[in-house]
Amino acid sequence: MSVVLPEIYLVRYGETARTFSGQHTGRRDIPLAERGECDAQAFRVRLKDMSFAKVLAIQLQRAWRTGEIAGFGEHAQANPDLMEWGYGAYEGQRAVDIRAERPGASRESSHG
Repeated sequence: MSVVLPEIYLVRYGETARTFSGQHTGRRDIPLAERGECDAQAFRVRLKDMSFAKVLAIQLQRAWRTGEIAGFGEHAQANPDLMEWGYGAYEGQRAVDIRAERPGASRESSHG
């Protein structure tokens, strides 16, 4: 007997202003950039003939807007387990600036 495994599609939200600046976005609730809205429209075209048993999203406007434009907004369910990382004090800062401020910081942490 063969087992049919479900297919899972992952769609990341479209670009934001911070995509271009290199800033860590994390849990800040910022909107899509114009290009991000175009990205979402491209998702809509690519996924138009597909149906999904479940659509999950993080509860941030950039994710919800991507889903709306892509045509799945009304079916989306918020799932807190999918939430972005929180960058704490580094939220909104660029990695290059963090490394300049704290050389070696990325080597200080242990991921067990």
